[in-house]
Amino acid sequence: MDTLLNRLGGKIKGVLEGFDRIVFKGSMKPICFAAGMQFYLNRKKILNKDYKDWVISRSATIIADAEE
Repeated sequence: MDTLLNRLGGKIKGVLEGFDRIVFKGSMKPICFAAGMQFYLNRKKILNKDYKDWVISRSATIIADAEE
C-alpha cells in the first residue's frame, strides 16, 4: 500500500484503511471506446499483436501492488 500511495500521492485526496478492499475512483472515459483505446496504445507504442501480453503484464502488476 505504501508503494501505491508514494506513486500516486499527488492524486490521492484521502485514505481509508480496511481489511478487504481498495476502492479506486476516477474516470477512464478516454479509453472506454475503441478509438480512444487505440490512441492510448499508439502513444504507448504498443502494437495490436502485443496487446494481449501487455494486458496480462499490466494486470499482474496491478494485482501484485494490490496484494502488497
